[in-house]
Amino acid sequence: MTAQVKETLKYKGKTLSMAAEPLNSFLRKRYDLQVQLNSLGTACRRGYLGEWEVKDDKLFLTNLKINLSHDTRKGVETLFPGQQEVFAEWFTGEIRIPTGNRLQYVHMGYASAYERDLFLTFEEGKLIGKRIVDNRGSDDQSS
Repeated sequence: MTAQVKETLKYKGKTLSMAAEPLNSFLRKRYDLQVQLNSLGTACRRGYLGEWEVKDDKLFLTNLKINLSHDTRKGVETLFPGQQEVFAEWFTGEIRIPTGNRLQYVHMGYASAYERDLFLTFEEGKLIGKRIVDNRGSDDQSS
């Protein structure tokens, strides 16, 4: 599998690249959602590319490019009619944000290693924790 293009997350005034796909849990849970996603290319097999933002310690999907049956559309309203952004209340889990220089390239998914990883933990879309892992040593800082 080819290394995948990362979605972006605005967090504390910075736009960062995520090694996570929070929309996937929504798509899996929505049994009634009848969408056929097609690849946006070998570097985006999932068929969509989202932009996210943490506002007031909540995760929001703020933009979306999605390939539905060879019809590429833009905007959150493609999946969430009438909404320009949507609170990601479906998402519980961790978002990994690689930072610093790349230490090792892995031509698969999000497996490349970077100097540090910021992990943001969410429960039903609400930020409940964060930690930084320094991949150059053994430092682990939680808060």
